[in-house]
Amino acid sequence: LKSKKMLVLWSPRYFTRLWCTYEIGCFLSLSRRIHDIEILPVKVALILYLTAALWHALMIAYYLLISANPEGFDSTYLAGLLIPVVAMCLLSSMLLPMVNYLGMSMMQEVNELPRQLQTFQVREAKCFCCSNNHHHPQTGAELICDRELVYEGLKDLYSAKPGADCLEEFNTQVQERLGPKVFSRMGTSFPVQYGIYVVLASNLPFIGHFIVRVQKGLDPMDPMDGFDQSVWILRETLRWVQPFLSMLFSQRFAEWAWKLFNFRSSLCLSICISPAISLAVASTWISMEAVLWLTPKNSVLPVLPFFAVLLLDLYLYMDVFKSITWRQTSKPASARETQRSNDAGDASVAVDMLNSASPTAWDKWEVEEDGDTLVTWKF
Repeated sequence: LKSKKMLVLWSPRYFTRLWCTYEIGCFLSLSRRIHDIEILPVKVALILYLTAALWHALMIAYYLLISANPEGFDSTYLAGLLIPVVAMCLLSSMLLPMVNYLGMSMMQEVNELPRQLQTFQVREAKCFCCSNNHHHPQTGAELICDRELVYEGLKDLYSAKPGADCLEEFNTQVQERLGPKVFSRMGTSFPVQYGIYVVLASNLPFIGHFIVRVQKGLDPMDPMDGFDQSVWILRETLRWVQPFLSMLFSQRFAEWAWKLFNFRSSLCLSICISPAISLAVASTWISMEAVLWLTPKNSVLPVLPFFAVLLLDLYLYMDVFKSITWRQTSKPASARETQRSNDAGDASVAVDMLNSASPTAWDKWEVEEDGDTLVTWKF
């Protein structure tokens, strides 16, 4: 097995499907570190796609508005400008309930993941052949039993002592080794890494607008001294960076709103919480915009609302910083490796001896050599 990492595109059916459990079994038997398995709900992709569309629409409307100069254009132009702005805002208002519905549904499903792992039994996993009594539902042709093939594969992968049940050992690995570690990494929070990518992608394309705005502001016909010019550039920089902070805030606030109703999802709830999310995010954005419009070009007062939102974001993402620090300072120590050969060739089999502060069952895993058995597990 050459793969160094396994990405599981998870849905509630994943651990109930026989061949999916076999994938996990193969990787667990040959992987050195449980951290090499990442579980990502499949709904994350759709949520990120809709969120990106929502924020792109809002950013287009925003930059159209700040680009308009009422003194330089006639009323016909300004009236025409309002059409795309209103259209983008309406599009965003339609997308937000959809994002909320998918987010609440995903949180509800993820909340069931620990129970799935704690009660996992490979014998209860379903497969196509057994579900159809080993006959093809359309042609009636006899089907080879996949369950027998998978069980034989797991028996080869997990070298158990004579008389031990290799399937039960695999169940124990999933329940006590994979389960707690996956949930400690995944929790019930939205994947931050992918959310940051969406935030960056939604505003970075408009950096050209920021550069042009700064260049036009340095007008030789309206000269500013060195300090005033530096302050004005700072104000424009804050205006460009502020949407990043508001988008980061929106992700954590929306996540909190998704969990607010005890991990229940419905279309009605998703519509009802949309105005609250919109107002909360708008307050973080409009606060600095209002200060920018009400203060002169050489005023540094916009720094205050900017740093207020920045500190708020740092507080909301404090758990992410703690998690990164913890991973860097408490990496799991790998157990000594043993070698074995099979029909496919030599494969490196390692058991991950996880050192964790919490008293979980995986701390009890030991590796021993017992005659012809190269690797066994005991509790």
